Amino acid sequence: MFSIILVLLVAGCSSTNKDAAKRIAAFSRAVDLTSQNASEAFDTVERRHFDLKVARVVAEGGWQKLDADSIKPFLDPDDVSARLLVLKGLQTYAENLSGIMGNEQLDAYDKATKDLSDSLQKVDAEFVKTKFASSAPVDPQDIQITAAAVNAIGHWIIEAKRQRAVKTSIQEMHPNITKIVVLLSRDFIVLRRNLRKEYDEAIQAQKEFVQHDEAKMDALTKRAEIQNIVNLINEQNKADRAMESMEKTVKGLGDTHAELVKAFDRSSVKLERLLSDLIEEGKRVKSFYESLEKKEK
Repeated sequence: MFSIILVLLVAGCSSTNKDAAKRIAAFSRAVDLTSQNASEAFDTVERRHFDLKVARVVAEGGWQKLDADSIKPFLDPDDVSARLLVLKGLQTYAENLSGIMGNEQLDAYDKATKDLSDSLQKVDAEFVKTKFASSAPVDPQDIQITAAAVNAIGHWIIEAKRQRAVKTSIQEMHPNITKIVVLLSRDFIVLRRNLRKEYDEAIQAQKEFVQHDEAKMDALTKRAEIQNIVNLINEQNKADRAMESMEKTVKGLGDTHAELVKAFDRSSVKLERLLSDLIEEGKRVKSFYESLEKKEK
């Protein structure tokens, strides 16, 4: 009788661990999608920024006043690299969680992982302040805590091969994941606001151009210039929705990670719903950026 009970218990544990492995693999996939989409968002914002600056200069003074080399980037390349570094840390953390659960081979000591870990552990308060908080005031203590959270991710991923208690790791790392999610979601709020402002300025410049030169335009030219205004407004709305979606997706990572300890439960309806929503939203955003890329080719 005892042996039968033991077999049933082992079978039950095996089933639970398989379900947990699938759920944690889904979380890793969601983080991977979010990281890819964020990278695409930064690239898209940079291209749109350049186009908008050109459109505004031309509308205000004509092609002769255009100096493309004088247009500064929307985000400094080093600032973009800082964001991608933090996102890569999250991505590697999720991949390693999945690896520990047996979903893939875990190579904790390859050079790329060690370099990433070193970079994350070198992040300090000054790094967070200058790369993330320069356009929006953040409490100095909060900056210090956020830097420590990034350091913790860096330390964890290099020690991942020694980790065996995944549930405990998730619980211990959650405060750090929360701080990083707050940092990134707040960053997308600021980027969204700044991009919307750039569109507003370009739209206003185009309106003023049409109003000023309306008497000189024939019907076809006037219609084309007005259509340019409409196109800018449509672009602004799409770009705004995409940035809003990125903000929500990053927040969704935090909400999902909070439930991730329940991956080991026999049933976890809320976690599975969050994972499904996160992956589907990630796919939707990915399709949006892919469609933009096709249009630009």
